Amino acid sequence: MQISPNVLDSEPSDESISASIIILTKNAGENLSRLLGRVFSQEFDGRYEVLLIDSGSTDDTLKIAADFPVIVTEIEPEEFHHGRTRNLGASLSRGRILVFVTQDALPADEHWLHTLTSGFKEPKVAIVVGRQIAWQTTKPPERFFYVYNFPAFKIVVTNGASDYYRDNVFVSNVNSAVRRDVWQEFRFSESVLMSEDKEVC
Repeated sequence: MQISPNVLDSEPSDESISASIIILTKNAGENLSRLLGRVFSQEFDGRYEVLLIDSGSTDDTLKIAADFPVIVTEIEPEEFHHGRTRNLGASLSRGRILVFVTQDALPADEHWLHTLTSGFKEPKVAIVVGRQIAWQTTKPPERFFYVYNFPAFKIVVTNGASDYYRDNVFVSNVNSAVRRDVWQEFRFSESVLMSEDKEVC
């Protein structure tokens, strides 16, 4: 496996880290190797780190992670909470941009990280959500959901727009990025059971 030269292999200053990729795992299975393989082969202008927060895997998840330069933090299964665990990952990270991806997702290509974070060149952008493309085995109704809510064209959700509340519902931490300073001001809720991404938006 070839590792991107932009992956951190030492203890740099926080200022040199462009992005932190945060992945929550529990029994991630065989997909984790493919996921990390793609994450660590990104063509990206800045430097990035990868953090894995594992909540009690009993399969080969941690063994697979050990084959990659991942920063692993283990928590007890009962400590897991969608918002709180993502806040933990963000608090342990050092990047200016926080990237969230779930264990069952897979970057489409080596340009994923660049594409996801390039929107932050615009200073008013707070959160960017990447596309979600259905697996080949996905049933037609679910496939329609992905095509409709995560289309191949850019959608800009602006506060005060007539469709603001409808469009921001589909902000999703399956594949998303947020500025660190925005996360520091608007952390994920630790009181809602799920949909922490939609609540913060």
